[in-house]
Formats: sequence, structure tokens, C-alpha cells
Amino acid sequence: MAEGVQQIGGILLAGSLTAVGVLLPGLWAWRLAQKRRVPLLPPARVWRVPWKGHDVLMLAVLFFMFPILLAMLGVSQWEAPVLAFPLQMLLLALLYYGRFRDQTAGSTFQRFSRVWPARLALAGGVWTLLTPLVLGLNGLIDWTYRQLGGEPQEHPFTQVDTRSLYDAVLLVLQACVVAPWVEECLVRGWLLPWLLAARSEGRREKPEGSLLPLTWRQRCWLMVLLGLWPVLHSSHVMEALIFLGLLALGLAVLQWGPIRHRRHWCAVHASAVVFAMFHSAVWPTPIPLFVLGLGLGWVAVWTRGFFCSALVHAFFNTVSTVYVLIFGPEVPG
Repeated sequence: MAEGVQQIGGILLAGSLTAVGVLLPGLWAWRLAQKRRVPLLPPARVWRVPWKGHDVLMLAVLFFMFPILLAMLGVSQWEAPVLAFPLQMLLLALLYYGRFRDQTAGSTFQRFSRVWPARLALAGGVWTLLTPLVLGLNGLIDWTYRQLGGEPQEHPFTQVDTRSLYDAVLLVLQACVVAPWVEECLVRGWLLPWLLAARSEGRREKPEGSLLPLTWRQRCWLMVLLGLWPVLHSSHVMEALIFLGLLALGLAVLQWGPIRHRRHWCAVHASAVVFAMFHSAVWPTPIPLFVLGLGLGWVAVWTRGFFCSALVHAFFNTVSTVYVLIFGPEVPG
């Protein structure tokens, strides 16, 4: 009991310190957005992107290739993702420019330079609402899992010796910069809009440049199948399979239930499935991270981009990072 109370107090302290670094810039950005007359929530519009399924696959393969190649060259598992990050962002910039080069020159950059304060302020607000929910759910699930006789797994970041300044800097870079930006780029930046691209199931013609004429329903179920790969490599295969089955049941209910904006609900749900199940190595972390994935997905859909969701993800990881830097192991979430 005393250990649990101490951990809760540590999380509250880490969250309070993070809130200072998040909300103060967020308030400044909100004032700047007001001066520019840019609303925090942009008007709802269709999110259209020019890339196809093979573009998403190519980006994912190349993103994972960089740290693997560095590891093969003898770079440690903690340094490889950090060193690969500039190459990944350069690749993203090249692919993004290649796909949008036919649009009005500089229009995308000009639009972003105007709205970024509103996105930063929105990220601070979403983080304030989402973080207590996800961390509270994480604590409740860990407690329940222990009562059932299980032992929650520790996050790999707890292996970092934070007494070393170099290792502490690596932890901050990997947890607060590399991981959130790479994951949001792949899941919410490229995968989610691809799931939204197929407008209706009745559209059977093969779109130009696509490898398979998948409908939006089929694309969502493809994400469930993709979630099987990390589950089968998890040390808690049975629990992860049961959870994945429940998420698949939820997807079926969303696809056939009487709800509005069904395609958006299913796309956000399917992207959150991929996001959660690829964290199956640390069980039962995927359960609260699925809720986080839902929140990040709707932020990306509403803002039609992954910048705001990446900020929320980075702010969320900062809480656990601050906790580890102060108290050591046992990263929550």
C-alpha cells in the first residue's frame, strides 16, 4: 500500500512539473492564436491525402530500416533510434514534398506557419484532459492485474541508467522526441488518412496507383490482422489475443451499428488497435494505450494532420520520463 501511495505521489509530482512546461507555452500560443484570429478547433472538413497504400508500406519499411541498419553496424539499441531519427525526418520531408509538389508552391508551409499556435494550444488542452484519464486507467488496470495474480511488465526505458547524464539525455530524446514523432507520423500521419481514403464499400473500381482496391471496411480489418504480428511475439500471447479479439468485436459493432460518421469512427478505432498492439511487449500497457490512441486519432482527424497529436503524445511521454528521471524504474504506461 505504501509503495502504491508513493508511486501515485510521484506521478502527481511528475505530472505537475510537466504541466508547467506544457500549459505556460500553451497559454502563450493561445493568446497568439487569438491575435491571428485562428480558432483552436478548425472547421470540420474532409481529410484528403495524395498517397496510397504502397506509399504507407514503403514509408514504414524505410523508417524501420534505418535503426536496424545502425544496430547491425554495432550501434546500441538506445542510440540507434536517436541517430536514425534525422534520417527518418529527412525521408518524410522528401516524400511529403514529392506528393504535394503539384500544389500551390508554399501554400502548405504558409498555412502551417499561421495555425501552429492554435495547434500548440490545442495540444496542451487535450493533454490536460487525456493524460489523467489514461494514467488513471493504467494504474487501475495494473492494480487489477496484480489482484488476479499477474505482474505488470516494466517498460524497457527502466533499463536506462539515469545516473549517467549521457543515458539520461538519450532517454529524454527517445521517449519525448523520437518515439512520439515516429509513431505519430506512421500511425496518425500516413496510416489513418489512408484508412479514411476509401469513401464507400460500393466503390469497387481500382483507384489509380493503388495495388489493391480495398474498401474502408477491409482496410480497417487489415489493421486488426496487422496487430496479430506483435501479439504473437508477446510474452503474454493469450491475454493479448483476448484483448485483440475484444477490439475486433468493437470494430464490428462500429461498422454495422447505427452511428454517424461511421467511417471516421472505424478508421480511428483501427489505427488505435495498431498503436496499442505494437506495445504488447509491455503487458498490460496496450489497454490504456488504446484509449490514448483513440484520443490522438480524433485529434489528428479534426486537425487533418499529425502535428497536434504528436505534441500530445510527446507531452504524455514526458510525464513518465520525468518520473523515471526523479524516482528511477517502474515507468507507468
